Amino acid sequence: MDDLGRLVISLDQESINALRAKQSKPGSDLSESVLRILQILSIAGAALWTLYTWIAFDERKNEFALKQADVQYLQTKLSIEETRLNIQAKQIAGEQLAELPVTILTKLESHKIGGRQNGGVYLVSYEYRITNVGASTITIDDILVDVFRGSILDVGQPAILNSFRKAGSVKWTPIPGKAYVFTDWHEGMTLGVTVPVVAQHGGGGTGRANPGETLIGSINVIVPGRPTDLVGFSVLFHADAPRRRPTSKTIETIGRLEELGPVGKTG
Repeated sequence: MDDLGRLVISLDQESINALRAKQSKPGSDLSESVLRILQILSIAGAALWTLYTWIAFDERKNEFALKQADVQYLQTKLSIEETRLNIQAKQIAGEQLAELPVTILTKLESHKIGGRQNGGVYLVSYEYRITNVGASTITIDDILVDVFRGSILDVGQPAILNSFRKAGSVKWTPIPGKAYVFTDWHEGMTLGVTVPVVAQHGGGGTGRANPGETLIGSINVIVPGRPTDLVGFSVLFHADAPRRRPTSKTIETIGRLEELGPVGKTG
């Protein structure tokens, strides 16, 4: 202490140097530098993670967009295919409607050749003509001609005319007809829906017809009956043509037995 009672501390130069060395240690500067480096690395790592997350999300987004585009492409492709199939179905339906490019004319004549006034025997001649009106050759493979005599059950009552093989106002009695086969014919071959008939090889309207050509078939039958009785013919034939499905068609022609010349047809 000094004379006034105050505490006086005196330090020599060596002590001052020791204190200064203690306050500024090299290790503290190193720690601070490491801390700053770690902070920078942490910030950089966070930035890199953010960038990675954004890139990954963007990739997933792009992947989803690509998948969605693929789905839309498949839907468009299916829609186009469906449209193509619909067009093809309409074309097939149109071909089926026109699968047999022919016109058919029939002629029926009946002549009395004997018997009483209220009945007798009639010669009935029936002819059918099948004309190819298409642009390619057609083939009539086979023809079956069935013949029927019809008796009106109640002449005094109007009634709807029934078909040959169904019951109704007219009782139809089958008469043996004719059959013709152009292709795949063999000896003893028979055709028939009602009455089996031995088939002839060719003729009868079968064969090939070029565009504009006509195939003609005819049949003559003797039918006993009354003038008011009916006679009916059913012609069933199968045809084939290029780019057409094989098809069949039936022509039915009905007339009276009394001598009136050509008396009627249905087709």
